[in-house]
Amino acid sequence: MQLDNTITSIEIKLPENTFLNNNLFIDLFSAFSINSTSVTFPVNDSSYNPYTLIDFSSNIEIPEVHFMSDDKLISKIEIRNTTGKQWDSYEKYTAIELADLRNRISSEQIKIVKCDHLGVNIPWIEGINPAISSLVDTLSNLTLIHHFPKESNWFFVIPGTESELNHSSDINYKIDRTPKFEIVNFLKTSKPLIQIDVAVNTDYLTFKRLFPEAIFDDKLRNIWIYLKSNLDIDICLVFNEVGNGWTEFFIGERI
Repeated sequence: MQLDNTITSIEIKLPENTFLNNNLFIDLFSAFSINSTSVTFPVNDSSYNPYTLIDFSSNIEIPEVHFMSDDKLISKIEIRNTTGKQWDSYEKYTAIELADLRNRISSEQIKIVKCDHLGVNIPWIEGINPAISSLVDTLSNLTLIHHFPKESNWFFVIPGTESELNHSSDINYKIDRTPKFEIVNFLKTSKPLIQIDVAVNTDYLTFKRLFPEAIFDDKLRNIWIYLKSNLDIDICLVFNEVGNGWTEFFIGERI
């Protein structure tokens, strides 16, 4: 039985005029559930909640994330800088056109085969953003939300069952759970970020060679590809090699 207001979906809402609202972007995610106005990332087990989607048809000006219980809006957060200050990232990268991304991966027959997590990075200067703090408090009884890394102001909602949520069964952290959803208290830059963290059907050195403009993480063997955007936020695809998941990192970190 579902508890009252259990979060069943997490929905990234983007304005109708976003540059992502076209077939070039939607076709990247043909391995998932797509239509002309959204991409849905289903959970990897039908007993889990929540799933995640990106919606391109919202009548809004500022991107938002909605936390839904079926069709009921439980909570939301705007993806914007509310600090009143501007600061640049120390990371060096160059954003590329969506069509350029598509052409490069097509030339190597690279396909997205799995979505590990989506997330939003919302800027703050010191401590924790009050909007994030309030959201985490709300989600703590309605999702399996965890700290990661330990004692950080980064948070992950991992999919799970109703019995895990209401503490009538233990969470099995040995099972891969996707897609997760990340909420980051962002200190690196004043520009908000939507991240889509995926696995592709090739190796790290291949996609690193294809995208010299990206941010490289040789330790985690992933790259951060920034897309040119008509929004006041960054959109970033994170390419990873196919792995076995990392849910065990969350042991002991449930909020």
